[in-house]
Amino acid sequence: MDLNVRHEYAASPDAVHAMFTCPEYLSSLGRASGIAVSVENQGDVSSLSAQAKAPEQIRAMVGETIKADARILWERDGEGWRGVAEVARLKVPAQISARAELRPGGAGTIVEYSLAVSVTIPFIGKKVEKMAEPRIRAALELQKSTGDAWLAEHQG
Repeated sequence: MDLNVRHEYAASPDAVHAMFTCPEYLSSLGRASGIAVSVENQGDVSSLSAQAKAPEQIRAMVGETIKADARILWERDGEGWRGVAEVARLKVPAQISARAELRPGGAGTIVEYSLAVSVTIPFIGKKVEKMAEPRIRAALELQKSTGDAWLAEHQG
């Protein structure tokens, strides 16, 4: 499953990048979504560990919770930033690749997300991918609303 999402933030690309690499912001995003998140940040590399309650449909395969570890690597890209997420240690046979591009435009910054999710469970992998899509979209929308509030509070 491929997923592309576009957001606009009323802040500069550097301010949005600073937010996306701020451990306090990432932890607040986890709290807002009901996911336990721990964050370690070293410059333009964020390491996250997230644990959430597993959807009921796959609990028999993965247990009560799903845990994932991810590293997000950011690099300067002209006037903006490009981020690549490496996701590891999933309890399900799945691969996730994610990219984010931050560039000037719109209300201040346009963020383009590109995600690819592949679940390799025989017979039900595509069904699990379809179940994941609305959850991923909802998580990105929560990131947007939480980010707007964060930027309004922390800019200035």
